[in-house]
Amino acid sequence: MAANVVMPINADEPLGSLRGLCNLVETLNTPPMTLEAQLLSSSQGVLPYELKVRIAASEGVVLSTRVLLFQAGQEVWRSRNLGSAAVDFTSQLAATAYDVVVRRSGLDNDGYRRLEKSLGAVFVTIAVPRGSGGSGSSGAVAHPTISVLSVLPNQQDNGYNIRIRESGFASSESVSVDGRSIENGVPHEWTFYTSKQADSSGGCSFDEFGVYMAPGIHYEFRGSGAQSGPTSIVTASP
Repeated sequence: MAANVVMPINADEPLGSLRGLCNLVETLNTPPMTLEAQLLSSSQGVLPYELKVRIAASEGVVLSTRVLLFQAGQEVWRSRNLGSAAVDFTSQLAATAYDVVVRRSGLDNDGYRRLEKSLGAVFVTIAVPRGSGGSGSSGAVAHPTISVLSVLPNQQDNGYNIRIRESGFASSESVSVDGRSIENGVPHEWTFYTSKQADSSGGCSFDEFGVYMAPGIHYEFRGSGAQSGPTSIVTASP
């Protein structure tokens, strides 16, 4: 005999209000919850930029499915609850850099579960016409750029001194550098290193700031301007 089981639940407090439902699910043959998601929009774009994420449907008892945005490891935004059905989620983003994560929580025969999938980084910039107002303007969009000039060992603390050059920003714009390590193909969280003002040409040099870099591990760096938005990502190794 089949029956529908309806119980009041609070998806934001799974360990409290869901304990009774977890006990009930353990007695049922509940299909496992799954999470499949992909980024449909480009990982780099200019305003207006629309984030597009495709999320596949899941069986089982799904309590919550959300798209989350992170900056420097901190959550800065989350979507509404998208449920268990297949969905193409869209949202307009402001000009900056984000790490996009899809998170789904629910219940199976073992109790409460939470699944996460990282969709990587998204960089949104402001479109700035090159040579605007001048003769011979091409109307092409200028994007900030970043280059690693050198990676030299620091004998004092067993770290490395990194020289980085960024360009394509506005004069006196605040410009920063973030970095992260990639170990066995898994990227770690972005870490803020340093910032300064761009010069009159829109460039900015970061000369020999210290970074600990382990042998055999790749490192990524990206820049970002307060108005112009992020650069692309460059890779460096000791």
